[in-house]
Amino acid sequence: MKLKRLIVFLIITLFTYVFLNSISKFNNEEFSADFALMVKNFFKQEEPTLLVIPKLPKNSDERSYFKEHWKSDIGYFVLIKNDLETKASPDIEAENYDKLYQTQRVQVLFENKQPSIIDQNERYWVFLGAEDGSEYLGWTFKDQLTSAKDFEVFSNLDITGFSFDRGQMSAKLSIKPNGRFYYDWNASGEGLILKGQEVGQLYISDDIIWTKKDDQDYIHNFFILDDTNHIYQEFRFRNEIITMNLYQLP
Repeated sequence: MKLKRLIVFLIITLFTYVFLNSISKFNNEEFSADFALMVKNFFKQEEPTLLVIPKLPKNSDERSYFKEHWKSDIGYFVLIKNDLETKASPDIEAENYDKLYQTQRVQVLFENKQPSIIDQNERYWVFLGAEDGSEYLGWTFKDQLTSAKDFEVFSNLDITGFSFDRGQMSAKLSIKPNGRFYYDWNASGEGLILKGQEVGQLYISDDIIWTKKDDQDYIHNFFILDDTNHIYQEFRFRNEIITMNLYQLP
């Protein structure tokens, strides 16, 4: 008991010393300025950007625009066409709300059916959420999104194959001149080792490639093609390995 009282006494003495020492330095102009700045920064709070949230349907089945979404393992999504800043409200003069990146998977939670005239063009605002619907991402125009209807058959890729990883899955993809592809894959986890093969057709929209399977399931694979025919992983798998391993000779 005496030991606890001694510890409390020493702590009070230490704080008293620090406080009195600080007070004694207040006559020092430099210290006073620094102390004032410290207090100002401590109490300063940045006002959060106010996000305008539209009235959303309670049941996802009511969202008719989901017909333009892909269904994934964690939700519904379309793709961001190019890097952009979303807005806090459906107004081009509104504050920026969030930064989104090419091929980032997003979910359209609301679509404004009334067009806005921007530079003499009709454009439609949409309100976005994360692929799994866990957070709101702000407003952008519908034409800044890419969905399945925007893709067309692609057969001009001057690469005969590449390898890529997706989480616990590794795959080696081979491409024929007509854009048909197949890939062998293997995955492991929880003591299991799985193997398989997928076949399908390459599709493209601008510089986004979709390796669409003939028997498409909820696992969709997208890649970004640059001007030098290099392939990059889509945003969701941006930290995964991809290796360009086979090139066609000119």
